[in-house]
Amino acid sequence: VMRAEIDAISARDRVLLNVGGGLVGTIICLLYFRRPVLAAVAAMAPAAAVAATYGLIGWLGIPLTIVLVIVAPLVIIIAFTNAMHLLFAVLSETGGEAVDGGGPTGAVARAIGRVGPASLMTALTSAIAFWALTLTDSEVIETFGTFAGIGAIMAFLAVVTVVPALAALSLRRGGFRRPAADRSRVPILARACGWIDLKGARRSGPIVGLGIVLFALFAVAQWTLEPSYRLSDNVPQRSETREALALLDASLGGSQAVRILARWDPGDPDAEAALIDALGDLETRVASVPEVGSVLSIATLATWLRSEMPDRTTDLAALSDALPEALRG
Repeated sequence: VMRAEIDAISARDRVLLNVGGGLVGTIICLLYFRRPVLAAVAAMAPAAAVAATYGLIGWLGIPLTIVLVIVAPLVIIIAFTNAMHLLFAVLSETGGEAVDGGGPTGAVARAIGRVGPASLMTALTSAIAFWALTLTDSEVIETFGTFAGIGAIMAFLAVVTVVPALAALSLRRGGFRRPAADRSRVPILARACGWIDLKGARRSGPIVGLGIVLFALFAVAQWTLEPSYRLSDNVPQRSETREALALLDASLGGSQAVRILARWDPGDPDAEAALIDALGDLETRVASVPEVGSVLSIATLATWLRSEMPDRTTDLAALSDALPEALRG
């Protein structure tokens, strides 16, 4: 049941994150540029990058896990950011009017020459940072880092291929022409950024000092973080499986079992007695581990039977036969 719910939420989140992320990015571009054609051009790059990344995952036959679903919004963010930078440069080159000096192709080429190197370095540094996750021993994190890095590269390739082609085509058809009354948000944002830069330059000393203090505080605070893992984190918040796992956590101290198998000669009474003593000592040691919630073994059952039901056998072979097959090893 839990696996079915995890598979269902992965499929749902894939659609939600892809469609939702694309819509949010497109709306932001529309509010920024105030021209549907520019918003449409910008949205094509993330769509192409996500399709290429997940197409590669499917072509390699890698199952879609909850962690891999997160790759989509990362690719969308990187692609939208670089696409908006490139379109802003195209607008600067054209001035929103008819273009000279090589026509639409020349304007787009100059824009790529301005922002292309910075976009490439952004993609490379992002990809290298993601690929650094492959150094971990966790297969899930390693797979995520691999394809997140590939997604960053795919985002860059989509931006420098899809956006220029659509931008040049739109320029030829007059899609970038500025209306008589410019309604774009570019001048407003430019003035806002200029005001922030001016204030920051005038108060550079206090700002740098405050930044150093905050960095030190956050650096110390990060070392107080404690790792935590629960199976219930992988299932929907409001579900029967989540409630069942919460009950297991409360009753048994956790729902992730750790099994220790022991073998002995059932025909040797001395070996059985030594084994019960060894299991009792092992219980004590395992119970002292902070991450372990509850410890149970055949020794626990034998001790309970001796105290509560003296007439019942405590023969280890008989007790072992009474256990489910999955617990007998």
